[in-house]
Amino acid sequence: MARKGYIKMYRQIIDSDVWCDAYKFKLWSYCLMKACHRPQKALVGNQILQLKKGEFITGRNDIEREFNRGCKEEDFVTGRTLIRWLKIFEEMEMLSIRSTNRYSIVTVLNWEKYQNK
Repeated sequence: MARKGYIKMYRQIIDSDVWCDAYKFKLWSYCLMKACHRPQKALVGNQILQLKKGEFITGRNDIEREFNRGCKEEDFVTGRTLIRWLKIFEEMEMLSIRSTNRYSIVTVLNWEKYQNK
């Protein structure tokens, strides 16, 4: 899949707890970059899902592989830890997570407010 376009990053992120932890900031940036910028369909197994703006599909293995791509061994973060951090973001009301036993749909909250042109 071609990765084109950009996301908006607001300066107020500096005042957030996420800013103080480089790994969590990387995960938040990952969420913003993975989120759909327009409605689209996604195929998961034999099921077609309709994703809205600000949503993306992930799973523990997928997020672990993508997050750690090109990282040194000492910088590796497990999928279990990444999912735990996503749940912290959910508690901070930055995103919401709808999980099944096969995948999770992550929704970046206030996507329209911050990413609209």
